[in-house]
Amino acid sequence: MGTLAGRGRVPVQAVFIGVLVPLATLLLSGGTWLAYRAETREQVENLRREAGASTGQLATSLTLPVWYLDEPQIGLILDHVMENPAVELVALDTALEGLPEFARDRGADSRSRKDLIWIQRDIPYAGRTLGRVRVGFSTRFVAADLRAFLRESLWTLLGLDLLLVASVSILLWRVVLRPLGEIRRLAGLVSSGADVDSQAQGVPRYREFEAVHQSLLRTFALLKRREERYRTFFAHGPDGIVVLDPETTRILEFNDQACRQLGYTREEFQGLALADIEAAETAEDSARHIRNVMNAGIEDFPTLHRTKQGEVRDVQVTAQYIRVGGEPTYHCVWRDMTLRKAREAEVKKLHAQLIQSQKMESLGLLAGGVAHDMNNVLGAILGLASAEVETHGEGTSTRRSFDTIIKACERGAHMVRGLLRFSRTAPADERELDLNALLREEVLLLERTTFAKVHLALDLDPALGPMRGDASALTNLFMNLCVNAVDAMGEGGTLTLRTRNLDGQVEAQVEDTGTGMTKEVLEKALDPFFTTKEVGKGTGLGLSMAFSTVKAHHGRMDIRSAPGEGTCVTVRFPAAAGSGGAPPEAEAPPPGEAVKRLKVLVVDDDELVHASTAFVLKVLGHAVHAAWTGEEALRMIQEGLHPDVMILDLNMPGMGGAGTLDRMATLDPALPVLLATGRPDQRALDLVKAHPQATLLPKPFGIQELRARLDSL
Repeated sequence: MGTLAGRGRVPVQAVFIGVLVPLATLLLSGGTWLAYRAETREQVENLRREAGASTGQLATSLTLPVWYLDEPQIGLILDHVMENPAVELVALDTALEGLPEFARDRGADSRSRKDLIWIQRDIPYAGRTLGRVRVGFSTRFVAADLRAFLRESLWTLLGLDLLLVASVSILLWRVVLRPLGEIRRLAGLVSSGADVDSQAQGVPRYREFEAVHQSLLRTFALLKRREERYRTFFAHGPDGIVVLDPETTRILEFNDQACRQLGYTREEFQGLALADIEAAETAEDSARHIRNVMNAGIEDFPTLHRTKQGEVRDVQVTAQYIRVGGEPTYHCVWRDMTLRKAREAEVKKLHAQLIQSQKMESLGLLAGGVAHDMNNVLGAILGLASAEVETHGEGTSTRRSFDTIIKACERGAHMVRGLLRFSRTAPADERELDLNALLREEVLLLERTTFAKVHLALDLDPALGPMRGDASALTNLFMNLCVNAVDAMGEGGTLTLRTRNLDGQVEAQVEDTGTGMTKEVLEKALDPFFTTKEVGKGTGLGLSMAFSTVKAHHGRMDIRSAPGEGTCVTVRFPAAAGSGGAPPEAEAPPPGEAVKRLKVLVVDDDELVHASTAFVLKVLGHAVHAAWTGEEALRMIQEGLHPDVMILDLNMPGMGGAGTLDRMATLDPALPVLLATGRPDQRALDLVKAHPQATLLPKPFGIQELRARLDSL
């Protein structure tokens, strides 16, 4: 063990001495050199000051001899100056005529003269310059003093070096080398597995060594835990992490998520190249990305990856160029964005549907307002025309003209009801109806426009049972189905309308010979706003609204379609209970005057409605009183008017029909009120329900409907 310690002491001592002594010598040498430089500057400055003073005295002593042109005296003075061993050269230049130039020189060569200190002084006298004297002083005496100073410093430095070597050697032995020998011996005991405690008795450094040993063990354990944690983060991260060779793009390292995202096992994934999984980039694209990353250090970009099963996934890549152990690597993090992009697309789709829905809602509100105004106009025309029919006999040209006007008004009223359904303000008018008759009316309505380019085939079961429903909503339902069928057939084809009874249900089919739908389109056919038509040629609401109508009637809808085989839409509704056939059409009341002459108060702000309603009532033989606002009507009743019935417009300025109806419930609760409105929405139904004396009278109305309402009072 002593030998082991001795082996360790000599090289360590040599290392410390070899490093510390030259370092100390270098520091001391630097200090000596700085001191030498400072001493040199000081000696030269002293010599320069003394030379300046001596030259000044020489110039003063030469003043009179030069003035009096005393050449011998000048020569004596210059010779006296040359007796100074520090003076190498003295020269006198005069400005007076008659005096030559004087000079004394020790014969120094040109190289020596470069080291001289030159001092020049003017010779003044009586305000003028008689000449100038120049003296060259040698620095050899200063150099000799400096060399002596340098020799003393070097000897002092050598002594300090020797003292330092001895001190450092002793210090190294006592403080470093001997403890290192003990530690090395104890380290050998620990590594050999010997009983260190029993052999370390009396070793003063053992406890310190053991503390260091335990600290190292704790450090190693901490490093191991950190490495395990890093490995865990790398292996089980939520994103795919791969390390590629930038030259070959081969995968060098990867975590479980990287191969799991693409459906590979670790064995299959090992050794794949970037080209094996890239679905969007070519080899040139990948090489360009790698170059960009190498230049910028890091880059984010989207791409597509192909799984083992061939599925294409959206991926966001963060690539970084780093060096590991001096080797360049291409470090990538892959985040699968497929689900997120699908969700974003769905959100975008829903947002577009919301915007479209808001547009349709606004359009519906506009349609409702237009429908109200149109009903007033149609009401005036229908009222006057139906009243004129009463005054002309059958078969006359005038009667036929008015019949045509009435039919046009009825068709316009049908269009207005369509607008009201579109704005969702028209209430459901459920009654028993014949689906065959409804389809025939549908055909008559569309045969001159939509059906002009297709062949229509009707297969209607004559024994079809009745059903209960809203005729207007069902008309709109089959209109949408027929229009879609005709659009699918392009320039020609066959459209078949078919009905039959089926297990207590009434079934109707709309079948075309058009292009048909793929499975993907068929799955989305009932989605709101989904359409395969060009922008501006469809809202995507036709089938979804038709489906909503079927559901509202407690029915079901089935669609059968295939590309090139056409489409068949089947709807089924519950048959009306206890009915064996189609409901009989209600007979119109016979023409002629009213059974009883009534006093009618007409309250409406529209001049056309006022005029037409008054004319119809007079034709029916009733007395008419007119008011333009609800306030005026109430004032007339308070002033003594006792009408038998009031025809009250719901939508008026001021207190309106609703406010007037509320006041009439207090003023004359028994007075019958026909609440006329061109927009029979839920608000109108609620008013009629809240006031038993009120009855809803939808606009437009003709003489027959008005006669029936008045005769029923």
